[in-house]
Amino acid sequence: MGRVVVLFACLLAVSAFADMGDIVKQFPAPMGNPDGLTYLDGYLWITSDVGFTIFQVDTVDGTVANYIPGHGEGNLTGLTTDETDLYSCCTGSQTAYIYRREIPSGTVLDSIPAPHKDSEGLAWDGTYLWSTNYKTDSIYKVDPANGDIIEKFYPNNPDGSTGLVYDGYFLWATFQNSCMIYKMIPGDPVPVAYCLAPCEIPQDLAWDGQYLWLTEYVADDPQIYMVDPGPLGLDSYTWGSLKANFE
Repeated sequence: MGRVVVLFACLLAVSAFADMGDIVKQFPAPMGNPDGLTYLDGYLWITSDVGFTIFQVDTVDGTVANYIPGHGEGNLTGLTTDETDLYSCCTGSQTAYIYRREIPSGTVLDSIPAPHKDSEGLAWDGTYLWSTNYKTDSIYKVDPANGDIIEKFYPNNPDGSTGLVYDGYFLWATFQNSCMIYKMIPGDPVPVAYCLAPCEIPQDLAWDGQYLWLTEYVADDPQIYMVDPGPLGLDSYTWGSLKANFE
């Protein structure tokens, strides 16, 4: 048991602090208050609550390659992709919807109710959507066919959940009020690792297969950050095995 405890502590220490959260590069967002963010085929797709627009930008320098108009009524919040279509959340005063849109035209193909009127970040895990709630800090697993909530959990000590992305093993979430980024097993409230975000008002996240991307929710001179995720060797299965020794 002693060796397990030492290994567990070492892995946590490395995972939590080694380079995680460091800025690799940054460039200006195309418009103020960038909210939703996702990555597809070498480009970032970014929503703006100022222009009510979704921009496609180059990951080299942020050059705008394409843009599509917004939809619904209210703010454009979470954004994700199933590698074919975009899923974009639009929140209003009483309701919110998730729209499935064709790329690159932006044509709306379908829509489902979002799990809450204050829904924010969106992530796609290969089968299901995941959505954050800014007011209650809950994270929902959602059926993309009809919007039914399949599962809900509350991360430990959250404060203003805004961004969300899935990297193939883990969910990454931003918490705007505490300026934190959590790395989590889907459905597990205990973060595998965490770090401070590289800006004061972190919003949504994207994953390009190697790095995290993060939007900064400000009106004047908003930035897009490429962020080091830290060591990725501790996958969800290893974490589950180690954690079981302490339950």
